Formats: sequence, structure tokens, C-alpha cells
Amino acid sequence: ASRERVRLARDLHDTLAHTLAALDVQLKAVDALIDTEPARARQSLRTAEDVVRHGLRDTRAAITDLRANLVEEQGLAAALQRLVDQIGPRSSAVMTFEQSGAESGLDRGRAETLVRIAQEALNNASRHAQARLIALRLKTTPTEIEIQISDDGTGFDLESLDDARFGLRGMRERAEEVGARLKIESQMGRGTAVTLRLSLDG
Repeated sequence: ASRERVRLARDLHDTLAHTLAALDVQLKAVDALIDTEPARARQSLRTAEDVVRHGLRDTRAAITDLRANLVEEQGLAAALQRLVDQIGPRSSAVMTFEQSGAESGLDRGRAETLVRIAQEALNNASRHAQARLIALRLKTTPTEIEIQISDDGTGFDLESLDDARFGLRGMRERAEEVGARLKIESQMGRGTAVTLRLSLDG
């Protein structure tokens, strides 16, 4: 029950918390501009409306995932493809999915955790990287699963990164729970790569 509460809390962070934080920013912009620059205020209001629409879509998708689990029904690769199908259309970047290797047959619990980590990384790249291309890759071997999310965006300084702001703390916690290794590489102006590896030995 404790693990399930933590999982649900993270799912809420991935959907509602992101939406509400973005909405708060846009509404503050409206308040600051409404008297002096009404045209810009209206633009911020339209952006807020877009945020709400996207948030509703994400929340409905999360509820659907809770009711009918795609990982359990069709496997890890199908669930990752669905992430790209959901997040890609609202991103300014081209988002792709590539798979190499056979379906791993990974148990539902660990597979769901990998999908949630990938979801957070894709959302971060889509919202913050200012990238032209975001690639999600799944590679499976008899001994390991590797998932990588890479972009050609602005990159960032790893030492000054705010883990809480970008959900990285939750990503690391999730990875530790299933015994996976999470590696984040980034350089200013050269993009970012988030790599997740899970050993299937034992």
C-alpha cells in the first residue's frame, strides 16, 4: 500500500502538478499585463487555455492507464510508443521512437516504472530543451534493457540543475526501486541524453 501511494503521488506529479504549475505561470502573466498590455495578456490567456486542454488530456490518459494497463496488455515497447504518440503532437520538436531487440517479457511492475521515468524525461525535453528532435530508443538484449531519451536542445549545467523542478529526484527514486541505473548527460548548446539501464540477470 505504501509503494502504491508513492506511485500514485508520482503519477499526479507527472500530470496534474505539471499542468497546475504551468497554469500558475500563465495566470500571473495575465495579471501583470492586463492593464498595460491587454494584447499580450490575451495571448497569455490563450496559452493558459492550451495548458488546461493539454492537462485534461494527460489526466484522462493517466486514468485510462490505471484502468487498462498497456504494459500488461501489449508490452514495454507499445507503452513507450504510446508516450511518443501522446507527447509528440504537443511538442514543437519532432519526436521519434526506435526499438531494437525482442520484447523482454519484463514483469509489469518494473516495466511500468521504466515507462514513468521515460515519460518524465520526454516531458522535460519537450518543455525545456527547445529541441528540434527528441528521440526515444529502446534496446533489449538477453541480459539488459536500455532506454534512452536524447535531444538536440539547449542543454544545461548539471551542477546547477534543480532536481525538484525537473522531477529528476522522482526519476532517480524510481530507478533505484527497480535496481536500474540512471545516467544524465548534458552540455550547454549540445543537448541532453537520459539513459536508463536495467539488468535482467538473476
